[in-house]
Amino acid sequence: MATHCFSLHSATTFSCSTMQSQKRLRPVNTPIGRAIRVPVEAFLDQILPPLRYNLNPADVLQRLREGTGRPLSHRAITCQDRWRGFSSDPAMSSRSVGSSFRRLKDVIEEIGKATRLDNKGIEPSLRFFNNEEGVPTLQDRASDTLPDAFLLCGTRRSWPSLAVCGEYKKTDSIPDVLENVNKVAYSMRHCMRYDHRRRFTFAFTIENSSMTLWFCDRSQVLDHLYVIHFFLSLLYADPLELGWDPTMQSLSDGHNFDITIISEDGEARVYRTSALISDSSAQSVRSRATRVWKAIRLEDGEESGEPVALKDTWVEPEQQAEGTVIKAVRDAVSLGNNNLADQVFPRVEWHGDVVLGDDRRILDCTRSFLSMGKATQERTRRDITASAKPSATNKSGLPSQLVHYRIVYSQLCHNNIHTQVSLPKIFCGLAQIARALELLHKAGWVHRDVSTGNILLEENGNARLMDFEYATKIHSGNESPVGTPQFMAVEVQQQEFTFRPTEIRDERTFNFTVYDLVLGNVREEDIPPSPPHHIRPYVKFSYNPLHDLESLWWIAVYFIVKKVATRTVENPATSGKESKWDPRPQQAYAAELFTTEGGRYKAVALSGTFHARAQAVNRAVRPIVTILDDIRLQLVSRYNAVEEDPTAINHLCADGFYEMFVKAFTMISNAPMMQSVELHTYCKTCEGLHRIVSQHHQQEDRESSQPRALIAEPAKPSISGFLGKELELKDTQPTVADPVSRTKRPLPEPNVENPSKIAAIPSRYNFRPRRRRN
Repeated sequence: MATHCFSLHSATTFSCSTMQSQKRLRPVNTPIGRAIRVPVEAFLDQILPPLRYNLNPADVLQRLREGTGRPLSHRAITCQDRWRGFSSDPAMSSRSVGSSFRRLKDVIEEIGKATRLDNKGIEPSLRFFNNEEGVPTLQDRASDTLPDAFLLCGTRRSWPSLAVCGEYKKTDSIPDVLENVNKVAYSMRHCMRYDHRRRFTFAFTIENSSMTLWFCDRSQVLDHLYVIHFFLSLLYADPLELGWDPTMQSLSDGHNFDITIISEDGEARVYRTSALISDSSAQSVRSRATRVWKAIRLEDGEESGEPVALKDTWVEPEQQAEGTVIKAVRDAVSLGNNNLADQVFPRVEWHGDVVLGDDRRILDCTRSFLSMGKATQERTRRDITASAKPSATNKSGLPSQLVHYRIVYSQLCHNNIHTQVSLPKIFCGLAQIARALELLHKAGWVHRDVSTGNILLEENGNARLMDFEYATKIHSGNESPVGTPQFMAVEVQQQEFTFRPTEIRDERTFNFTVYDLVLGNVREEDIPPSPPHHIRPYVKFSYNPLHDLESLWWIAVYFIVKKVATRTVENPATSGKESKWDPRPQQAYAAELFTTEGGRYKAVALSGTFHARAQAVNRAVRPIVTILDDIRLQLVSRYNAVEEDPTAINHLCADGFYEMFVKAFTMISNAPMMQSVELHTYCKTCEGLHRIVSQHHQQEDRESSQPRALIAEPAKPSISGFLGKELELKDTQPTVADPVSRTKRPLPEPNVENPSKIAAIPSRYNFRPRRRRN
């Protein structure tokens, strides 16, 4: 989702009194983000759909009190000024939660009847229902469990048909309030997740006699309360005002759609989806809700042309449209590289922002409530950017406003590299992406979001670099930390030149030794004066091509360290050791690398850390660790060189590096010993490994009485040995100097039977070997 969230809360109750004066209340923390409370007037004017048919809540309230000719015992509001059916607070009732609030349906129906007295012929677009299965707790809910109450559009009781969700609690104790907050967040998330047409949604929660109203879109969450106005606004609202996208028409199967895309020139095309390719980023409400479909163009209602890929997402208004960026990139690299550009870059068939309204002039965007004025309908991205600071973001890291955007790619790729299991195909694809980055960088552009989700593999093995929404020209001034955190370069995360020497080096030369100086053999006037000692001036951080290449390195590390390697064909030479390998140390290091910023910095910047810790991977892929560590060394060395003067960094700073990536990844992909290796997710492949390992625990405890040395950086073969004349990977065994005999001995294998005895680098630089006490 997006940036920040807001919420409203008032003191109205089921006694149907007018709203009391509000106090400034603290934000509400919900599972989908913080909800900031705003004044009642802001909710009524900016959030709720406008009242239709000149409806007046005050008039409706008066009719409900007077009863319009009904006897006093049948009026909707009793003489005690309470709703009929709620003569006492639900907390005082001995009935169940569902039974205590069952009469709320009668309240909603009475509001509708009072409305139609002066407006003959109008019918509400929604109907109110209580959950017939009772009021399940949060722990008892499943994906098909509906909320406690809901306003339904249509007849089918399913998440895509729910316009408004409601949740009940009999008491207003803190645990009940918190559970209701979690329940309503759960319900709103499901409405947005299971209905691809949904742009935003409403909800309400009731604790005893207090009611809170909620609003949620892709950028923020709000809550507030005003019973009659709330239900009147929703009962007679049209689907557009209730959050459904009119440019998506649902087909009879309920899973596919006819989607209209309007270009910047105002020309419209309709595409019919046939299958959902990806929606992983749409699982969360506060996200960009990116979905990719397999689709085909409709002309005069008939399918025409070849299948295409249609992407629907929400983007920052200040960013250039992705289709425009891809066209600029392809134009920049097309000279002499047309064939390669067609292989590694996407081709855009159609794209445009989603526009609403009969005149198709209202831009579909999330609302901004930072200013409490009257809501306005922005018509272009420029209008939004001019009305709000582009840097304004909420605590989720997303901007305060997002724009709904769609793009159609001519190529249809069903698989991204993240789902690939064949190690040769993965590294073959990464080698092609290195070529794509070389083209991109030499044209003066950087991608800024090289990740597994943005690399697609075609059936013929060709890899394409996708998602150019963050791509920008080098030194364009747009240096905000964007991209996928797992694969983001360390310097980009820290927003500083981490590998830049902080002090100017002393480059004086001396014709005497330090012993001469100590013994007084050198006169003071013979010592050259020292240069002025000062810290290098601060230079503002800027993104450069080396950061894209580091992201590519992180992708390779992800597959080797995060995934679990298995062989489809056993290697007789190593099958015994591989079968006894324990994946838990590897997964612990993977969690450190891909969830903590400190772990990532140590892996890149501290010499020997990555190579030593990554020895916990399966023996089948351990030689690749050596290659990746050598690439890391070369990358850090290039960082040190180019950051001597960061102002001189340009699009050629990574020249010569691309060939190293291509050769290394191609060699890994072609190595005979790697052809049978597959990479799987840990939970799917290692269910029986803990049982196998546990059988050796007791035996290892008896036998392992020899001291083990902890080493900083063991001697290892250089990448030149792999990339030279001998292109075949060898199962080399790293060596380390024995601290006792000072002779070379093999580096001890990770203790697969007892993870606590694994020889690995500690968090501090004390590498003194310890002898085990008897």
